[in-house]
Amino acid sequence: MGAWLGPAACLVLGVCGWMTADGLRRAGAGLGLERAHLPWDANRLPETATEAEVLALRPVSPFARFRDALSRADTTGEGSAERFQVACRGVLRWGRNQPGTLLELGRVALHRGLTRDEPATRALALDLLRAYVVRTTHSENESVRAWAELAPATDDAFAVWSLLPPRWWSLAGVTLVPSHPEGAWRLLAPDLERGTLDPRYAGPVLDLARKRRQPADAAVLRSLAARADLAPGTVENLRAFVAELERVR
Repeated sequence: MGAWLGPAACLVLGVCGWMTADGLRRAGAGLGLERAHLPWDANRLPETATEAEVLALRPVSPFARFRDALSRADTTGEGSAERFQVACRGVLRWGRNQPGTLLELGRVALHRGLTRDEPATRALALDLLRAYVVRTTHSENESVRAWAELAPATDDAFAVWSLLPPRWWSLAGVTLVPSHPEGAWRLLAPDLERGTLDPRYAGPVLDLARKRRQPADAAVLRSLAARADLAPGTVENLRAFVAELERVR
């Protein structure tokens, strides 16, 4: 028993000593150095690691990439756009497990691309915003709304958002009803024609159809009104509007 206690006691003392030394190191005690605040996935680096060392990690911290890109957003001068785009591509590649970075940087990049007339920056912003829709687990329409707030009303919303997988088209379409009605209708049309539209979207579709007032829409609206999973009030309003369209013909 005594022979066993000796090594065990040494092991316990060794662990305690290591924990004490590590605590002092993290607190910066006696080192004369200010503790660096690093992203959670950079913990294997020394506390004094530079931002450049953090950015060199594979997989790199999405937050470090995000901060690096934001620091370049307002830069000017020769090559500044290209350097900002490189930083954005880093977030697009490494930020997919942190979709919030995709949304926020996409909004910033879109603003820069529009105000400075940088087509490549604008295209990269759209890539970031579309990636957010696919990668996030909630509020998928936030990036569509961010685009709608900044993009000119004349922009082709269908060309931008039809690059998403088709299962996201109706979500994008409903979000775009107030700002880009024609593009919204084109995005909603496939689900309307197949009868697979989410019943929650029936009300916005009716609002959009009222804006359009196209007699050719009567057929899909009639089919929508025939579905059993819609609220009675929505069905009644759809039928009334279909009758109105048919009188116009």
